[in-house]
Amino acid sequence: MEILYFLLMPKSISSESITNLQKIILTISTLSLIIILLFLRGNLNSQAPLNQLAEKSMEPMQAINNEKPTVFEFYADWCEVCKKMAPSMFNIEKNYSDRVNFVLLNVDNPRWGELIDKYEVNGVPQLTFLDKDAKVIYVSKGLQSEEQINKSINYLLNERIPSKNITNNNQNSIQSNIKLAIKNNQDSIKPRSHG
Repeated sequence: MEILYFLLMPKSISSESITNLQKIILTISTLSLIIILLFLRGNLNSQAPLNQLAEKSMEPMQAINNEKPTVFEFYADWCEVCKKMAPSMFNIEKNYSDRVNFVLLNVDNPRWGELIDKYEVNGVPQLTFLDKDAKVIYVSKGLQSEEQINKSINYLLNERIPSKNITNNNQNSIQSNIKLAIKNNQDSIKPRSHG
């Protein structure tokens, strides 16, 4: 700051008197630095939406037992794709939280080991969609757009199995696919109501 002050001070004026123009320049410079620092701080905390989702997350057993469809999102704090999807998941949860349970399960937390095994999680992010009876309808892995997740939620609400074309097949998410996990649950899947 001393260098900036020295540059702004005319040589003929004493250090005790600052012109209005110099005050304005110093104020603008200070505010600009503050804004830049706040912006950088916000970008460094790119996990914020992921942390917010995790904090709001419902307990798995509570979700399974409340007779609403549930989405288990298996994630990791270090997962860049999880961080990228977090703002979309945040919006989706806000739009559907009255009809669908959202549960975030950190794969690095040994507390969730049994669920990780049960739902065959072998990569993150993995979204496991459960009907209101806690039966797996389908699973999606890898990067999913907000539009794709919205479609998946609508399929879940209508108790239908999505077609494979809702998955993201771009180069960034080669792993993305829908694994039909119906196994012995085919009788529990009802056709979409046209009524």
